[in-house]
Amino acid sequence: DTCASPVPLTGIGTFVWDNTNATTSGFDGGFPCMPAGDNDAVTVDVFFSWTLPTTGAFRIDTLGSSTPGGIPVNTNLAVHAGSDCSATCIAQDFAVGNNSILVPSALAGDVFLIQAGGWGGTINAQNVLNISLPPIPANNDCATPTSISGFGTWPFDTTNATTSGFWGGTGCPPPGNNDQIQQDVFYLWTATVGGAHQIDTFGSPLGFDTNIAIHTGTDCS
Repeated sequence: DTCASPVPLTGIGTFVWDNTNATTSGFDGGFPCMPAGDNDAVTVDVFFSWTLPTTGAFRIDTLGSSTPGGIPVNTNLAVHAGSDCSATCIAQDFAVGNNSILVPSALAGDVFLIQAGGWGGTINAQNVLNISLPPIPANNDCATPTSISGFGTWPFDTTNATTSGFWGGTGCPPPGNNDQIQQDVFYLWTATVGGAHQIDTFGSPLGFDTNIAIHTGTDCS
């Protein structure tokens, strides 16, 4: 129930957690986590410590947390670097419903403090933590775009993509702007005929807000 006494978790998989009798610790780990007392701060929280088994990315989420009737509950999730109350916040997801955090890079043996709780005091006995090691897309960086050419339709998947922070200069929203592209992937497109061209994301699933930018050049320059 406190950051000083986390339950150790080993490996990857799904772990059940219950915050029925938990209190609100007030621990936040600093920015970018929401401070104690904020409406989006983690409440009725419990703590786990977890060691990354291999160098690379990892994802921790609460997908599948629900009531006995199968209704998703409002969880709140934060991941901190460290193993106790001296740990510092890496990321927090306080979206309504279940939560998910992707950490794009860490070293084998790094220890993380996982803080799981309810949003707005939500209590549930059937919460889950899913810990996985997802592959990051090969075209997740402006230096490694996927080559395409001509006309056609190409599917893209940002499930495990990170936010590159690439800007490209005036004309695109700068880093830190609310409209900057998040969880981005890159393509290098070559025109096969001259004239006007249109590039769009029409046909992407309803409810998925896409964001697109076109840059002159072939790489991060």
